[in-house]
Amino acid sequence: MLKVFSNTLYSQLSVLLLLALPFGTSALTADQAGEQISSKVINKAVSETEGFINTQANEIVNGFGKGRTSISIKGIESQEPSYSIDTIQPLSEFNSDIKKLTFVQGSLASGENEGDRRNTINLGLGQRYLVEDERAIAGINLFVDYESSSKHKRASLGVEYHRSNFSLSANKYHPISDKKVIGDYTEEALPGHDINLSGQMPYAPWATIKGTHYYWDQKTGDNISGNILGVKIELSPSTSIEFGQENSNTSNKQSYAELSIKLPFNDNEKMTNFALDDAPFIAQAMMDLTSLSTFKRNNKIKIEKLLNNIAPVFTSSATATVVENQTTAITLVATDEQAITYSISGGDSALFSVVGSTGVVSFATAPDFESPNDSDTNNTYAFSATATDAKGLPTTQSVVVTVINTDDTAPAFTSSASANAAENQTAAITLVATDATTVTYSISGTDASLFNTNSGSGVVTFKTAPDYETPGDSGTDNVYNFTATATDTASNATTQAVVITVTDVSEIVTMTDGSGNSYSAITFAAATINSVAYPAQTWTATNLKTLKYINGTDVTGVTSYSYNTANDANGYGKLYTWNAATNTTAATSETDNVLGICGTGWHIPTDKDWKNLEGLLGMTTAQQDGTGYRGTDEGSKLIVGGSSGFEVIYAGSQDGSFWHRGSGTYLWSSTELNSSNSYNRALYNHEQRVYRSTLSKAYGYGIRCLKD
Repeated sequence: MLKVFSNTLYSQLSVLLLLALPFGTSALTADQAGEQISSKVINKAVSETEGFINTQANEIVNGFGKGRTSISIKGIESQEPSYSIDTIQPLSEFNSDIKKLTFVQGSLASGENEGDRRNTINLGLGQRYLVEDERAIAGINLFVDYESSSKHKRASLGVEYHRSNFSLSANKYHPISDKKVIGDYTEEALPGHDINLSGQMPYAPWATIKGTHYYWDQKTGDNISGNILGVKIELSPSTSIEFGQENSNTSNKQSYAELSIKLPFNDNEKMTNFALDDAPFIAQAMMDLTSLSTFKRNNKIKIEKLLNNIAPVFTSSATATVVENQTTAITLVATDEQAITYSISGGDSALFSVVGSTGVVSFATAPDFESPNDSDTNNTYAFSATATDAKGLPTTQSVVVTVINTDDTAPAFTSSASANAAENQTAAITLVATDATTVTYSISGTDASLFNTNSGSGVVTFKTAPDYETPGDSGTDNVYNFTATATDTASNATTQAVVITVTDVSEIVTMTDGSGNSYSAITFAAATINSVAYPAQTWTATNLKTLKYINGTDVTGVTSYSYNTANDANGYGKLYTWNAATNTTAATSETDNVLGICGTGWHIPTDKDWKNLEGLLGMTTAQQDGTGYRGTDEGSKLIVGGSSGFEVIYAGSQDGSFWHRGSGTYLWSSTELNSSNSYNRALYNHEQRVYRSTLSKAYGYGIRCLKD
């Protein structure tokens, strides 16, 4: 907003006018307001504001006499900016010696009011007195307001009291015109009042705290009550900025900021230094009636705007069909600008109840198709519905609710309540129920989340093929439980407890490497050992002997024991460097699957995979995490003839020379210690425990693969 007060200093005004372009509506601190003026406003083109505003303002304000005139323009950047011209002129003797003053105050404004652009004229007569040894001004005034387009009229009585550091004003507004019909609306000026207080901010004589309370008495809607609290900071004797917030019971909080400029400027005018005083308030100064500040009041005529005599319009259907044995009938819906109340009458209305605020109509007693209660005993219930708005305007609609017969018999299951399902496939059971109407199927309960159900056919399948060795049911015993429900079109339902038992299947697992070699496998079932749950594992039953990766590329860093390929047979396999075995890829986590020289769906075991195998054989977690020889007899269980079936052959190793064929063997993991060393396992014929260490990746060791 921009405010100007009479003037001659064109160049100073031009710059200050640029600072006054519209502020945003968010709450501003003083610093934020200053930043917004500097960054957002100064860049506005001088040619778009300076020429028009200054020329027009000066031509108007300089045409008045001894009084003071102000021009306020808001929304300069919009297509329809609002403006007001305010003047206060003395009618009685006017000099520095007067003790009372009679004045006239007037305003001409054009701006938005209740969604329309309106022009308002305000004219008032007031009397002010110097009181309390000329340290205060008291006054009384009478105003008449007139809105030209709507012909609304209003009168007000106001009082005021001012000291150098405190001001109080109050207004009582009273409409003096009748209701006005304008287009589709009826408008009425509202009575109300406001109270305005302002006073110096303690220790800051350049800042004023301002507060306003207002109240408007609406005839139809809620009465309006709100408060405005702001702070006005004097930047110079002629320039000030005000910012604050308005809060009322009928709208969201709104913030405002306003820059005001008074003309003419004082030639010796200086900017405020914003120093804080030692005393909280400045000494009360002598007052002067010639200061001619305008009386604080609301110049806009507050109105209540109501849509004219347009009755509600029904949008809900005039008919409804419902099944017997329940109370739902119909929901009445109508549109209107105001709140609507619903009622029913006539015909069979006594058999229903209606919620006036929502339009929900229900049977007082659930109807029985075989024993109709409607007046014609034909299951067709009729009544008249009425929608009435807040102005008392009604609309009626004839409504017919037809009750139809329903199936009272629930479906009956004919399918079995139990079934066996082989592991490694998804088929579970097909639910079957008989009924006179269409049946839909659903399942719920303990293990229901593990299955998919075709609601139309009743086919129930596992979401993931079950593994007998790793049961996924809640009891981990391969017995899956859920409740099946069959529902007919009348919502009659029958339930049946269903048990699916997963059976074991003899599994022959093999792995094929990049050279086409096939390897049989050995599986260890999941188990809880020493209070630790270990997952199932499937390993190749012999060491690898491939010369190619699965993509067909050659493996480098592979050799046969003593360079004799005949040694590769009978489960001894070849000896691989770590880089050859992993294809130079290390496991990045305990669950990372490194393919390496393994076949598709298999991986080089991580150090954690080896620990899990050792745990399944009885080694404790504390022993697993150690190095060197660990555990008790787990090594003897892993060798040929051991109880585990892992059948490790003493295939030897290679570290520049060949060692330990017939007495020991080393096996790689995909977990590296650093760029030079990796974790491995070693077994010897003289030791029942398993040896864990980190050795050079350049050594040649055997490889076992683990199924993903």
